Amino acid sequence: YFFKTDTPTQELRSSIKIISPNFLMKLLFCSFIAVLSGIFLALFKTPLLYILLIDVALIGFLIFLWFRESLFLLFRKKSFKNYRVVNPFNNCIFFKYRGISDTLFGYLNNNLLIGIKMFNLTFAFPPSYCRNDKFIRSIMSQKVSFGYTSINVPITFSTFYKEGLEFMTEKAKYNLLRSHWRVQTTLDGINWLAMRSGVWRTMLNISAIEFARTQSLDKQDILRLEERLTSKAEILHSSFNMNFFNYGLVQLRKERLIMGVMCEILKNNEFTLTGTHLSNVFFQGKTLIYLTDIVDELKKGITTRIASEFNTPLSLENNIIIGNTINTEIFEEELPFGFTTEQVQNILISNGTFSHRELFTMKLVSELVKNDKSALIFDFRGTWSKLITHFQGTQFEDKFLYFKLGSAFRLDPLKSDIPYDKGNVDFLDYMFDTYAMAFKKDQRTVDMVKSTIRQNPNIDMTSFNLKLINQQNWEKSPGSDSLISLFGDFTQQDEQYLYIAPSQPSGPITFKDFIKDEKTVIVDLSISNDYTKQIFLAFLIVSKIIHYIKNAEATEYHAKIITIPHIDMFFESFFIDRKSDYGKINKFLDPLKEKGFGFIFSANQAHYLHANLINY
Repeated sequence: YFFKTDTPTQELRSSIKIISPNFLMKLLFCSFIAVLSGIFLALFKTPLLYILLIDVALIGFLIFLWFRESLFLLFRKKSFKNYRVVNPFNNCIFFKYRGISDTLFGYLNNNLLIGIKMFNLTFAFPPSYCRNDKFIRSIMSQKVSFGYTSINVPITFSTFYKEGLEFMTEKAKYNLLRSHWRVQTTLDGINWLAMRSGVWRTMLNISAIEFARTQSLDKQDILRLEERLTSKAEILHSSFNMNFFNYGLVQLRKERLIMGVMCEILKNNEFTLTGTHLSNVFFQGKTLIYLTDIVDELKKGITTRIASEFNTPLSLENNIIIGNTINTEIFEEELPFGFTTEQVQNILISNGTFSHRELFTMKLVSELVKNDKSALIFDFRGTWSKLITHFQGTQFEDKFLYFKLGSAFRLDPLKSDIPYDKGNVDFLDYMFDTYAMAFKKDQRTVDMVKSTIRQNPNIDMTSFNLKLINQQNWEKSPGSDSLISLFGDFTQQDEQYLYIAPSQPSGPITFKDFIKDEKTVIVDLSISNDYTKQIFLAFLIVSKIIHYIKNAEATEYHAKIITIPHIDMFFESFFIDRKSDYGKINKFLDPLKEKGFGFIFSANQAHYLHANLINY
């Protein structure tokens, strides 16, 4: 079987369609009806003129009823003087292989072989129990390519009375027809449907799809593809049965398979005059929603466009331009759109993919640079260097500084990096909170770290780890093993960017270089590929900045907009609520806000963030 890949000439199509047994049978029947009606009218002594007019009208009606395709072929040139044939299956051949009736194969662009097996929903009976999300998740986890096509048409109460009444239980029929609340008027029927969110005629087709690259059609390629497709179709069918109780699928074969594939491709079931011959099921709207709801697994990383109309403002105050408003009636750009200086100080970017969030953040920072606003950027993937390349050869190319952790500088997690700092304990307090919120440690573990370090102010990470290891069993707290593991990891793997030995001096580059002038600073933390450690390192630097600016003069630093991704891993709602320590957000953000710093944060999911962060 083939779908047409091109349009034959008018004469060829006419000869194929008109000269056929079916056409001759229709023609003979029309002639018989015309002669019989003439004889019948003549018996009643009807005038000859009336007999001719009635015969002409009757024949015209039959032609319109049975020969519409032929009429279209005859008159389309006069009806459409200028037309263009749209071929949705260009360079695409569909065929069936002998002995395989349940698979439709396709060969696209002479290099891609595809196979499709399809199932049609045949019955469903109450109680309805659907787990659509688990069904989608299970087949996606097993890497099954699939299609899910649901065609739903609402029906009137009169249609339901004629076609759907027989499928109701006796109790439901009694309530509908004979009870005190029975349907008696048209308005009652409308209300009865409204209570159930309507009654819908539903066609549900689910298909398994497999493909392979091949330069020529070969029997072995087809059989290998069929073997893989059969396995995936079995997974699809069994997964549906496990997650949709009281529902039944039937595998489509032969002509019904072709109809199902056309429904899936054309997203329509009205492409033949005689219907698709596929099963339909009546559903209440409240039940149908379980079949048509788009599960979360299919929402990740997709662009959703919602049709809407709004009136464009006559003027907008912008300091940072990122685009233009769109007139939804004529789809033309109108006013520039962006953010004011105050708004840029407090921006949260959430949802979507990490790449999209990062690109949007780059757009904001690039506009800040053009407006002489500086930023402090924590780069988790090492991709922000492209921003420097973007401004090469412009007046802004000297507005950037780039520091890579492990190459340009290293961090001491136990020292504030301020020479002869008598208030290092205050910095350690921030470091403890950073450690707890990044690694999600309980209070007992944090208190143990505080106690050990305060008893030994000059201790380094190596000595701290040895002290924990050499503790007697009765001295160890429940958090000791966790700390040994954590600092052991740092000691073994992260020496290239952390100061862990007692004799190592502070490096020439510290956090002060990040805020000492008006340049935009990119701090590359990509040396570690662990997001948890990167968040810890970013807020360790922020803690050093907070500790420094509390007592520094305004001329000794320059307030910048701090850009940090994955902020939901630090200010996680569940962890903060579990500890009931809501002041941690204020502790980190208030000192920076008071000194003129701003924030551009990004998060994977907004609902992971604590509500107190939204206040900023």
